[in-house]
Order: sequence, then C-alpha cells, then structure tokens
Amino acid sequence: MSNQIGKPNPSLDISSCEVFFDRNPFAFFITVAGKGIVRVNDSFKELTGYGTGDLEGRQIEDILSTRRPAELYDYHRAKLAHKDRPFVHECWLTRKDGVDVRVVMNMNIVTSEAYCLGALQDVSEERRLADELARRNLELRKNTDRLRAAQEELRRATELATLGEISGRVAHELLNPLTAVTAKIKRLTDENSTLGELCSFLDDCAKKMAEASSFQQEARTLQLVEQALDEHRASVSEALAFLGSELARIQGLVEGLRKTVKRPRDWSRIRLVDLLDYCKEVMADPIDKAGVSLELDCPGDIHVRGNRSELVQVVTNLLRNSVEALSTLPPGRPRAITLKACCRDGVAHIRVADTGPGIPEGKAPFIFEPTFSTKQTGTGLGLAIARRLARGHGGDLVFMAGGGPGCTFVLTLPCITGPSVAWEG
Repeated sequence: MSNQIGKPNPSLDISSCEVFFDRNPFAFFITVAGKGIVRVNDSFKELTGYGTGDLEGRQIEDILSTRRPAELYDYHRAKLAHKDRPFVHECWLTRKDGVDVRVVMNMNIVTSEAYCLGALQDVSEERRLADELARRNLELRKNTDRLRAAQEELRRATELATLGEISGRVAHELLNPLTAVTAKIKRLTDENSTLGELCSFLDDCAKKMAEASSFQQEARTLQLVEQALDEHRASVSEALAFLGSELARIQGLVEGLRKTVKRPRDWSRIRLVDLLDYCKEVMADPIDKAGVSLELDCPGDIHVRGNRSELVQVVTNLLRNSVEALSTLPPGRPRAITLKACCRDGVAHIRVADTGPGIPEGKAPFIFEPTFSTKQTGTGLGLAIARRLARGHGGDLVFMAGGGPGCTFVLTLPCITGPSVAWEG
C-alpha cells in the first residue's frame, strides 16, 4: 500500500527530484517567506536571464514588468484572492536584458509551510500569433466590407444604367405616337372652330326665316339644330382642351426622361490597370465560388478618360457573363478567364476571353440586341447597355468570333496622355 500524503517516503530519491526540478522544461522557482526566491532551475535562467544569485532577497514580483501598471495591479489583486490555493495568471515579465516577455505564472502558495513553488511558461510567440491572427482577421473584415460596398455600388450603378436604358427606349418609343396624337388633336381643334362658324351661319339663317310667317316652324327647327350643334361643339372644345393639356404634361415627362438619360457624366483620367484590378476585386467572390482562374495582364502606363462607375460596369458585366457561362461546364473542364489590355495607335484594347461553351450557333449577330439573352433568367440588357456605355466613351464593344470554344469580347477606349487621378477603390 502506498504511503499516505504528507508521510515521508524512505524510498524517495532526493537527487532524482533535484534533477527533475533543474532540468524541467518549465521555468520553476521556489520562494520562502522572509528570504524571497531561493532557488530557480535552468529553464528559469534561460527564460529570464537571472540566476539564483541575481535574485537573492527578491520576490518574483520584483521582476514583473512595470511598464503596464494596470496589469501589475491586476496581478497583485488576483494573487491576494487566491491565497492558499493554486494561482494562475498571465502577465508580463522583464528579463535581465530589459526585454518584456509574456508568461503564464502558476504558483502554489503554502502559507502554513511559508514557501511557494511556482512555474513560468513563455507564451510570447503564442500571443504574437494570436495578435497577428486578430490583425489579419480585422484586415480581412475591412477588405470584405470594402468589397461588399464596391459590389453594392456596382449593383446600384447597374440598376441606374438599366433604368436609364429602359427610360431612353420608352421615351424614344413614346415620342412618335405622342407627336401624332398631338397633331390629330390640333386638327380636330381647328375643325371644331369651323363647326363654330357653321353654328353662327345656322343661327343667322334661322333668324331670317323667322321673319317670314310661312317659315316659322322651319325656323324653330333650325334654331334647335343650331343649339344642339353648339352645345356639342362646346363639349368637344372642352374635351380637346383637356386632352391637349394632358398631352403637354406627358410630353414634359418624356422630355424629363430623356434629360435624365443624357445627364452629364463625371469624367476623369484613370489608369487602366487600376480599373481592371478593381473589377477583378469586385468579382473575386463569384469567381472563387465558381472555381474560375482569372489572369490579368495590363501595362501600367495606359490611361483612359471616362466615368469610373460606367467603365467598371462594362468590364464586370463581361466578367460576370464569363463566370456564369463557365459555371455550366461539366467537372474536369478548364474554367479560365483572361483579361488582357494593350494600347495600339492611341486606342486601348481590353480583351476578355473565357473557356466556356461559347455563343450558340446563329445567335452571335443578336447578342447586343436589347431583350435578347442566351440565359433563361437574363434580361438581355447587359451587353446592350455595355456597348452603349463603351460608345458613349468614344470606344466600342465587339464580339470576336473564333474557331475554338469560349467567348472573346474586346472593349476599345481612346488612350490619353498625362497623369491619372488617384484610384479610389
């Protein structure tokens, strides 16, 4: 039967205990009441730089860092609260060379025996890694927030451009019938004025016939006809005036739509590689989810002039179409997009090519037509709007038909010289 706790064990090898103490990987120390630290092991010396002679008459608290008074106060408060019980606390310790080290201190204070056995564990690297991880997580959250804001900005810009495209088409389609209806109402108004002259003529005839006794009855009938015709003319005049007023209001609304579509753009000089890199960042999430690789190749000395939001909309529309097409490929097929740019003869050429299924045979001539789409859920406005925006910048957007699979679109924009504005991503 084993010895009871507290009873001496004659078989215990004291020298083995000392070896265990001195060579333990944990930094052990022993303090005695009234004497301070009386013994430390090799790991303690390696961690702190102090030997037993350096610590004679000193307490472990004497080598704790004083650069953080609040943490030092927390240590003393926690130690007093754990009297006669195991005490574990994380704090900063100052090495002999003045360097602060983050340690976890574990002490067992035995008041009745007036001594304390303690151990220190260096957690500096763990805390550094934890802080680095926290910093990277914070940076990731910030980047995610910026990406979401950019995607939301692009979504709003796309919706506004789509609304502008629809408004422009509606305004254009309404102007022709409105012009015809307005002309018809004017002609009816002129005819109604002639009808008034007829009423005056009939009234004069009725008065002259009433002067003759033999035409009294006919005169009365003619007056009733003239009165009914005049009332009808007045009613028609009122209706035509109302219609004319409403048509004028509708024409004003249509003109307002046209002015909205043709609102002035906020243009600036833009470095093309910054614009394309920003588009790549905006599309990073759907590209990653679809398992698509994107290669970007653009010299840093190409500059264009235009509206940043509109150009981002054009490029991201092309990238989104490629991603959606590549998502339909069976497993094992390569899913890749190349986004390359160059400047030739003062014109920037931005080439967006993918390894997707391509455009169905016979459909290529119609892909820029509004409402035409090869996707079941597509509106057919994306490419139409993209081409309109490209041409609004003095460039163009074309589809390059090739012999192989996939789609290739080329966006052209006039190059400019001079410094570009700072890119705000």
